[in-house]
Amino acid sequence: MNADIEQASRPDAKHIVRFYDSEEFLVAELADYAVDALQAGDAFVTIATPVHFEALCARLYGRGFDADALLAERRWIQMDCAATLHALLRDGEPDAMAFADAVESPLARLCMLHGHVRAFGEMVAMQCEGGDHAGAIALENLWNGLLERLPITLLCAYPMTSFDGARGGEAFATICAAHGEVLPAERQTHGETPREEPRAPHSIGPQHIARFYDDDAVLLAELAEFALPALESGGAFVSIATPARQHALRTALCARGVDFDAVSADGRWVQMDCTQTLAAISRGGIPNRAAFATVVEKSLAQLCKRHSSVRVFGEMVAMQCEAGDYASAVRLESFGNELVEKLPVTVFCAYPMAAFADPHTRADFTRICAAHDQVLSPAHAAHPAEHPEQSRHASLVTMLRQHATALEEEIRRRVKLEKRLKQRERELREKVDVLETLARVGKTLIG
Repeated sequence: MNADIEQASRPDAKHIVRFYDSEEFLVAELADYAVDALQAGDAFVTIATPVHFEALCARLYGRGFDADALLAERRWIQMDCAATLHALLRDGEPDAMAFADAVESPLARLCMLHGHVRAFGEMVAMQCEGGDHAGAIALENLWNGLLERLPITLLCAYPMTSFDGARGGEAFATICAAHGEVLPAERQTHGETPREEPRAPHSIGPQHIARFYDDDAVLLAELAEFALPALESGGAFVSIATPARQHALRTALCARGVDFDAVSADGRWVQMDCTQTLAAISRGGIPNRAAFATVVEKSLAQLCKRHSSVRVFGEMVAMQCEAGDYASAVRLESFGNELVEKLPVTVFCAYPMAAFADPHTRADFTRICAAHDQVLSPAHAAHPAEHPEQSRHASLVTMLRQHATALEEEIRRRVKLEKRLKQRERELREKVDVLETLARVGKTLIG
């Protein structure tokens, strides 16, 4: 890994990062950030693209702020993203002196006039989108130094598409570490009182949900919460799980008042063995679309004809990942997406985090996340979010945990390797000592 990436520091929460998929969501959140700054009497600075600048102007006009007047009064300073980035580069790399001239000097003057400045910047995003993740980290570190010297709060924004590929995966966790705060979905960028997280009604629409977990007990509780609305409303629940999970889930739901014998007799709780079902839908060890349609889709279609609400839990994909067959898991998830498009079902998949501990699985993890409508953090699993922005940023939380777990696993692996090397070094040293002793004895005998 590039040394610049490895040396990113972690400042306090004056340096905030927002990852996003939706341009509309970013502009709406940026407008909230700007309004909060202007109402507090702070100066506001954007180092933004012309598209985002114009969109923000329109949003602020809609909120009752005269963008032209703010710009004329120097309460709001707009600096073109591409031009500013070009001004602070030397030989293609961020330069401290050039950064001081192009960025720090004008911001310092604003701080003297207004006391506090709130800034938004996307030069780092432009670098990442161009494949220069190391340059983005170097620039983030220059910002960190500036934030130690000036009363500024900085919001950075990165599109998630900037982190495609193995190199992007490596840079993602380090960019997070370069910021004081990485905002999850329920937090507000500008420090407002967090809104109560909306909960979906029992009759949620068709969705494909993924849950990454490291605690079986927590997963079991969430599964019970997932199954109950369907069973209590006269709907159906299908569990494609291991025998141990099926037994634990029966116990948990019975404790919640579910009559297992009754719902099973009515065909409203269908249990399918995970291993047997996976074998039945596979051909040559690879999930087969036609076999999946016969074994899984046909059964669910019949349930959907009889019940308005059908929920499905499956861990065949987890079994594939635990066996190291991530490609087959992604293929099977694509069948799940097709299923949700055809039938009014909600599919809930669960993956143990241990299946992604190896840093080399980051690309697989990303593909699996992308194969779902929602990737849920623990607090969201039982009640899927109604708004796509919530699910996208919940997936960020999950991704952060995955990268942290991968890093911890890599540290453990290197510690073990270091111990083995030291042991080998001691053994070799002992052998050399023995050989040297034998050589001395030999010389003495010959002499």
